[in-house]
Amino acid sequence: MVRLFLIRHGETSWNAESRYISFTDLDLTERGGAQALALSRRLAGEPISRVYSSPLRRARQTAKAIAEPHGLKVKVVQDLREVDFGFWEGLTYGEIRGRYGDLIDQWSSDPASVAIPGGESWSEAIERVGEVFRKIFRENPESGVAAVTHGGAIKCMISYILDTDRLSLWKIRQDSASLTIVDLIEPNKGILSLLNDTCHLRDL
Repeated sequence: MVRLFLIRHGETSWNAESRYISFTDLDLTERGGAQALALSRRLAGEPISRVYSSPLRRARQTAKAIAEPHGLKVKVVQDLREVDFGFWEGLTYGEIRGRYGDLIDQWSSDPASVAIPGGESWSEAIERVGEVFRKIFRENPESGVAAVTHGGAIKCMISYILDTDRLSLWKIRQDSASLTIVDLIEPNKGILSLLNDTCHLRDL
């Protein structure tokens, strides 16, 4: 069994402004850096043998903080990147509604099959992150692993593992620097043991 510590990166300026962010490569804010350190302290005593990260700076910076107490190097995995928000990148929900009213209604109703202009559908993203699970299981058949990624990607991972109605993605909350734990029994079979926990951020 692989115990997978799924971590959303710390806060960026666009997260603080509630802007959609996928491939825009922002650094963590000062608060985001503090969040990463708080999570690092929480996980310092866990048996983590490998740390994977999305290629984006906000994830790599968070992953570095997680890896340091364990004396590990971060392994970058391209498929841990965020869902591609295409032409909606950098916009708030209100701005998207103003420009793409009908389409965002369709996307909200059926995110699994409606692609964002210039981006990808949830179905495409779920298949992509499913391959990450298979890769992690192959490389770490019996160990603890941390994977630092993004809110949308973690929602896709949970949907993949639970094999649940993909509309339920909207019912899953993922805060900055949150911790979710999945125990992988097989590459496509797992148990959701913890969801969106942020108790380590109480004093920030």
